[in-house]
Amino acid sequence: MPTMPGMTMSGPPSAAISLFYHALFVVGVFLALVGTAAYFLFFRSPIPQRRSSRPAEILALGLGLLWFVDACLQAQPLMVTRFVGGVLAPLLQGEPAPLAFLVALGMRLWGTSPIWLNVAATYLQAGIGLVLLFGRREGLEKIALVASLLWSIVVWIFGEAMGGIFAGGSALTGSPGSVFLYGIAALLLLRGADWWEGEGPRAFFPRLFAFVFLLDALLGALPAAGWWGSTMASYYAQMASMPQPATLASVFGALAAFARHHAFFLNLFVVLGCAALGTAFLVWPSSSATAKVALLFTLLLWIFGQDFGVMGGMATDPNTGAILLLEEFVWLRLQTTGAPGGERALAERRGEA
Repeated sequence: MPTMPGMTMSGPPSAAISLFYHALFVVGVFLALVGTAAYFLFFRSPIPQRRSSRPAEILALGLGLLWFVDACLQAQPLMVTRFVGGVLAPLLQGEPAPLAFLVALGMRLWGTSPIWLNVAATYLQAGIGLVLLFGRREGLEKIALVASLLWSIVVWIFGEAMGGIFAGGSALTGSPGSVFLYGIAALLLLRGADWWEGEGPRAFFPRLFAFVFLLDALLGALPAAGWWGSTMASYYAQMASMPQPATLASVFGALAAFARHHAFFLNLFVVLGCAALGTAFLVWPSSSATAKVALLFTLLLWIFGQDFGVMGGMATDPNTGAILLLEEFVWLRLQTTGAPGGERALAERRGEA
């Protein structure tokens, strides 16, 4: 869950910080010893295994990098005592009763042992990331992908409240949630080589992007969310107040000033952009031009809507923009390989040349 307005920023006690990093160090040494022994006993392979295709390789490496970044963000000092009050508590606002109950339950469970659970979450995410980045054993990578899928579900429900889709979410805040797309990526990577070399990804990715953009268009257009009026200005004002480089703070300050008088037009740009891209992915699913425009639009949303997702000291991931950019790039890479089996054919032609 990225840093969003409403997250409190008070500093945690130094004693809790010291205990957390001491536990992080001890557990890290233990896991390093166990992992090294397990590697040489069970997983050592003289020839690294390759993934089914280059796009799958890109997706796996990108997902691994994002999980490792998430682990580093989870180890920030403010996560030790402010995670429940600063990250989870604001999620309760406006949520339907069943989802609010689940988030509140997660808050109570986390509050029973915040230091050790934070250590566990940090190393779980780091482990998933490192295996996807450096692991080539099929069985080990499959374990990491299953863990990625299951942890994504847990975080999406208890840590992101389903990306805010029931409580005023928007493309600007990162709906439908970054770990929702993490889970989708893990599911795709669990598919076999035949799926990646066939029509499967070429049919799936446009539908996924159409769903995400059309959902964001709908969420942003709903009058109850308030994005046509004061919510937009308030959102950018709070973004501008977060600890971050002065240049970014001034940009969000300018956006807040603009939104105070022209929130309707700013939201209209976001809603129409999302609606147009969602429709384009449905009508022209094989268009590389659509993918390129989507990359640019998503980049703009990630920078000027989501603030890269990591500013402020209370972010737990780089927000939806990062994983969506990765999956759009993978889709564009698939487009360059042509028809099913095209990547193999391209490699063979290069070999003959």
